[in-house]
Amino acid sequence: AVLWRDTQITLLETLVGFAVGGTLGFFTAIATQRFPFLERGLMPYATLFSSIPIVALAPVVIKTMGVDWESKAVVVGITVFFPILLNTARGLAEVNPLQLDLMRSYAAAPSRVFADLRIPNALPFIFNGVKTSAVLGLIAAIVAEFFGANGAGLGFRIVVEIGTANLDTVWAAINIASLVGITVYNGLALLERRVTGWHSSFRSDS
Repeated sequence: AVLWRDTQITLLETLVGFAVGGTLGFFTAIATQRFPFLERGLMPYATLFSSIPIVALAPVVIKTMGVDWESKAVVVGITVFFPILLNTARGLAEVNPLQLDLMRSYAAAPSRVFADLRIPNALPFIFNGVKTSAVLGLIAAIVAEFFGANGAGLGFRIVVEIGTANLDTVWAAINIASLVGITVYNGLALLERRVTGWHSSFRSDS
């Protein structure tokens, strides 16, 4: 029962942070594609900040916001923001010039080009960012709990039980975290296959 409660708290932190950070990353990528000056001004800093280690970020956020689950969700949101931003922006930009010229020759509106060409082209990149971010987000939530939690969470449980040498519970928490991460990643990979089955990476050579 204790581990189930811990898992629920960690999942809450991860899901809320992932939803907010991922949404902001996606729409920021769209903005950089729409406004080139944003791409030139923002993307170099995004690449720089994406390399900040979680263990350096988490204690600062928790010290600022407190030990409730919201602070861990913020850590998760910051962690997932950059992979989704960078992958989505790359997918939106790497459009086949011939396809783009064809759409323009048909006098397609920019919104039509975006919806029918750029977004489908970016889907594999978006899913790559989402899969990576889902795992990173779970890790970020657990690591953030190491630095302070309000009595629950898988990371909190690991720290507490290590302090009392209760290694059975520690390994149980680690196994649960691994199972959740594997399940989420494989679920997203299955969704990716269904949504982007047309992509060359999913086609058989035959």
